[in-house]
Amino acid sequence: MRIRLFFLTFLLDSLVASAPLTGTDGDMAQDQAGPDCVSTSLNALQWTAENFYFHSSVILSIPEHEKVIDGWVSFNLTNSALPFSMSCYANSSGQEQAFFDGSQWLSCSTPDQNTSEAKHTSGTFRFDRVMGRFDIAQRWFCPGEDGATFDASGTTNVTLDCATNRGKDAAWSPGQLYSMDAVACGLQNVTIIPDTVRAWA
Repeated sequence: MRIRLFFLTFLLDSLVASAPLTGTDGDMAQDQAGPDCVSTSLNALQWTAENFYFHSSVILSIPEHEKVIDGWVSFNLTNSALPFSMSCYANSSGQEQAFFDGSQWLSCSTPDQNTSEAKHTSGTFRFDRVMGRFDIAQRWFCPGEDGATFDASGTTNVTLDCATNRGKDAAWSPGQLYSMDAVACGLQNVTIIPDTVRAWA
């Protein structure tokens, strides 16, 4: 993993050795996790796409043409440095050649938590259904007196275990569906190791 630190104005050792903040305030309690967040982000960072699921359907309303393609990807994204996960879901529809082809970055949602980490975390992903390429990019904040912001990205390949259900209406007539192919891929957990990590205070 190539780690590039930009404008890093703190020393990790001094962060870990420093005394935690005390008190009952919620934000102060969250700040106590700062050194662990920074240390993990620098030394042991990985993502897990939990319950990665892909489903698609191809519908023909006329035997010769008018193909309708629809599908979705969903998973929960965990970051080993953060105490929460993000929810990632995307729908893709339209022409077959532009159907989850890995060209578009898609957004994940941050949980509604009143913490410094959650407020300053964003994540995106790309998925190429043909090649199995799966890209993650995320920005997050480690709180504390010397808090730091991190940007990281990584790539892996996903091998989908899918089942296809094909149906065709032998008594088709205009105005009815002619056929539908539905593909459902089993849930799996996917680990992604970052290729690049950047940090600044």
